[in-house]
Amino acid sequence: MLKLMKKYLFIFLLILSPYVLAESLSTASGNISIPTEAEINSQISSVAADSNLAEETRKAKLASLKQALEQLNKLKELINDQKELKSTLANASQNLRQQAIEYNDTEKKFSKIPDISALSIEDIEKTLSDLKDKTKSLQASLTEISAELSSLQTLPERVQSTLTNNKSSIKDSMEAINNASDTNNFDVRLKALNILVLNKENELFQEQFQSLSTLQNLADYKSKILNTKLKYYQDYVSALQNRQTELLATAKNDNSETDSKHAATNDPGLSKLSETNQNILKYLNEARQRNSILNKNAHEVSSALGQIQQIQKSLSAQLQDLNRSLVLSRLLNKQQSVIPEIKLSYNLDEKIPDLNIWLYDLKELRDNLFDINKATDDVINLTPSLAENRSKVEAILKQRQNLYNTLYQELANELNTSIALKIDYTELNKLRAQVKNDITEKLFWIRSNQPISLEFLFTIIPFLTNEIVAIGQKLHSDEFLENTLNTILNVSPLWLLAFLIIYLRKYLNRVENRLAMRLDHQNDKIWVTPLAILVSILSQLPKMIWRIVIGAIFIILLLSDSSSQEKVIFMLSLHIAVFVFCLEILKPNSLAQRHFSIPPAELEQKRAIMSKIWFAAIPVLIIANIAEIDAANIYYDILGYLIVVISSFALAILSAKWLKNKLSYESLSPAMWIFAGLCICTPIIILIMMLSGYYYTTVKLINRLAYTFYFVLLYWLLKNTIRRMMHTAENNLLKQRLQKFADLKLKKEKNHNKHGIRFEFIGAKAFKLVNIVLLAFIAACIYTLWNDLAGVLGYLKTINIISNEQIIGGQKVITNVLTVADVLLAILILAIASILNRNLPTLLERVMLLRSDNMSKGTAYTIKIVSSYGITALGIIFAAGSLGIKWENLQWLVAALSVGLGFGLQEIFSNFVSGLIILFERQIRVGDIITLSGLSGTVNKIRMRSTTIISFENKEVMIPNRQFITSALTNWSLSNTVTKLEFTVGVAYGSDVEKAKNLLRQIISRCSYISKSNQPVVYIQSLAESSVNILCEVFVSEIGKRKATNDYLCSETLRIFAENNIEIPFNMLEVNIKNLDKSNLAQEFKRSIQKSAE
Repeated sequence: MLKLMKKYLFIFLLILSPYVLAESLSTASGNISIPTEAEINSQISSVAADSNLAEETRKAKLASLKQALEQLNKLKELINDQKELKSTLANASQNLRQQAIEYNDTEKKFSKIPDISALSIEDIEKTLSDLKDKTKSLQASLTEISAELSSLQTLPERVQSTLTNNKSSIKDSMEAINNASDTNNFDVRLKALNILVLNKENELFQEQFQSLSTLQNLADYKSKILNTKLKYYQDYVSALQNRQTELLATAKNDNSETDSKHAATNDPGLSKLSETNQNILKYLNEARQRNSILNKNAHEVSSALGQIQQIQKSLSAQLQDLNRSLVLSRLLNKQQSVIPEIKLSYNLDEKIPDLNIWLYDLKELRDNLFDINKATDDVINLTPSLAENRSKVEAILKQRQNLYNTLYQELANELNTSIALKIDYTELNKLRAQVKNDITEKLFWIRSNQPISLEFLFTIIPFLTNEIVAIGQKLHSDEFLENTLNTILNVSPLWLLAFLIIYLRKYLNRVENRLAMRLDHQNDKIWVTPLAILVSILSQLPKMIWRIVIGAIFIILLLSDSSSQEKVIFMLSLHIAVFVFCLEILKPNSLAQRHFSIPPAELEQKRAIMSKIWFAAIPVLIIANIAEIDAANIYYDILGYLIVVISSFALAILSAKWLKNKLSYESLSPAMWIFAGLCICTPIIILIMMLSGYYYTTVKLINRLAYTFYFVLLYWLLKNTIRRMMHTAENNLLKQRLQKFADLKLKKEKNHNKHGIRFEFIGAKAFKLVNIVLLAFIAACIYTLWNDLAGVLGYLKTINIISNEQIIGGQKVITNVLTVADVLLAILILAIASILNRNLPTLLERVMLLRSDNMSKGTAYTIKIVSSYGITALGIIFAAGSLGIKWENLQWLVAALSVGLGFGLQEIFSNFVSGLIILFERQIRVGDIITLSGLSGTVNKIRMRSTTIISFENKEVMIPNRQFITSALTNWSLSNTVTKLEFTVGVAYGSDVEKAKNLLRQIISRCSYISKSNQPVVYIQSLAESSVNILCEVFVSEIGKRKATNDYLCSETLRIFAENNIEIPFNMLEVNIKNLDKSNLAQEFKRSIQKSAE
């Protein structure tokens, strides 16, 4: 017991006060030497050469030894860092004083840009080159110091987590060492190395934490000095670039241009040559200006790229060290706000090919002037009058040659700069999108505020008081008053419009009533409903204004910046406009009832919901808009936090009361249950997220949910408006056509068209097409709205449900990972497959039924069944793939199922295969009339296991599919629906048989059910005892018309033969009646009774 107490006491003392030796670790069992790098490498070689080890054991040992090498290197780095830290802290006071002096000197020295008005273009270019090199060096240094500042800022959280984890690891390793029998064992020495590294890391973190304030001050001074210099150089570069552009713009001529003008004063030919040079010079100046702009943009893009790369480096370190803490949320939010965004005013993809073409053309022009004498001769040959001025022509051409060379060099520089700019600009946009998505993803899943707790409740009043005091101080600032005045002036046109609408309100009401009177009347037009919507919006503008004014006052108090105030006021105007407009059109006898024919009871219910919800929804939306615009202050916004919490709670209560009242007098449909669930769950989820500290996440969701709701309302309004317009157009078109027929007095044509042209059918089809386009438009809008948050789903890939670790190449690698994203993707795939399976097969069937051939019905049904099973199979395969289920994991299961099918499920499997054969070979189809084993009927359904037949007695008979393959089957309508029908008629001996046959042929020819493609046959079949039997072989066009054909032939034969005195004999029966007297009748009656009794 005493030994055990000593051991744990030593472990406790070791954790609290680690004592690290240079080459050994002191433990209760003695000093344990630390393995050297040579010893570890020797162990790696021996393990790799040992053939007796199992492969898994070898991999594990190699991984452990390689990790030991890394720990040895880490130990050296920690010792060096500790020495540097002690050296820095030893001279900290002196360094701080020197840094303060240097910062003051830097502010004085780098405050004013020198005079650049006397610099030439060449001097500016040289100075720009030097400044750009200095700027790059400063940006690199600033990147390092920013990473150091970020590391120091997150040091407290990292110290806490690192010390906790290290102490736990030290405790486990010490227990393993103390339990070991041999302290010289190499594995024990490796554990000692691990303890030594962890102790050294703890020491370094503790020393850094104790000197955190000093280290931060030093880093702050360095950062301020570097930022001051960088800003100075950036301003200097910008000033030089602007000056360069000015010089190039004002540079009209040079000395050569002056000489060419002087030489060209007396000769028109020389003037023309000189004018060409002037144009080339103009192009040269334009090229120089473009080059100046390109260089300026290239510098801006390069600076922005360096800034984003710096953010990316610090982001990786922060994510590794802070692990979803509140500090991480604030750092990410700050970094998100400083991500640079640069938009070029030109398209580099078009500019670069154009420059290549210009250089090619310019090269040809330069080559033409390569030999000046020859070029001079060519010019003189074209213009002989210039022969007297050959020397001047030669001078002008030499000048042109120089201009071409200079222009070629400028265009080549422009091309090179454009290519480099395109590379940097592409990398900038790519990196910017990546960093922004990473930050957005992390911010969405990290708490931005403290969750609800007693401590938080106690701090609400002080924080709220401070916020109110800050608002009061802001009201007295000149900047706030200036920004507020600018905001009021910028939105003043809206107030003037509202006053104008108040003045015209009576007129708008009269217009609205006149439009309502035109509905479904002779003067109804397609533009009536859109105009009524516009008039309704304008007439409600005064009601919106006073609500907007109240909200704007609240917004102005919370925001100082004028642009932010205007943005949020605009969003507020949109929210209020939607709610006020909806409340107005949902009134009884208003636009929704008049134009869209919505029942008043339904309107009343919707208006009751809207009128209660909007009072609580508007404050939530205002706070959400403010928080998204001013995300940096979201961590201190207690007032907004309380407003969202209270309003969400109120929305949940209102939704619950509405649902309770609705259930008290009616039952809800499934769609209404879904709507009610959304109404209740949405505010509850918002409330839970707010209380859990996810303020930023809630803000992002609230804004997008609101705009999604607005898009749904827009779809509802547009759909009903378009339907009303199309209905009006149909009615007007029908009235015009009927009026035309009435004028022409073509009653027959009128009646024919009146019933033949189905305008409502055409309108329904057209509306379906328009509705599809409208749905696609709204879906695209909603996708664009949520697209910036699509990256947040990537975080779900980091949440592992199932994972497996394997050692590959001596390293632990996580394989066979199943994440939450995989499960959600599988569910989404199955849901999509279910929706497609419910709708797509039916749609394909209806498309196939549009064909008019006889085989379309069976083909359509086959396509429906096969596509249904295909969609189901593909959905299962893709869902299994998203879950990581591969074929090698299923092949044994498939083999086992195959054996089971071969024995226990033989009949079912046989029917299943037979069903596939029936569907693909199509020996029977839905609608076919068949005869199988004495059963005749019509095929109704073909399933994978059985087929349903509707017998002629109207009974449903289900027959296993294998019987259709193994039994004799008669399909009366497989390839030809024409069937033969035999009709026999007997005529009396002595009748005119030929006349009877001719009459039968006439009867057959008049029957519409008989196929005209097959000639009927009428002949004497036999000479019976009392009749001559005439057999008629006819061919019926459809199976279902055989009975009707037989009925027609019998009825017509009886009628025609009777009219033509042709006798149809029938069997004669002679009946002899025997008369009895009364006595004999009584005796016969008794005798019959006795026989009955016996």
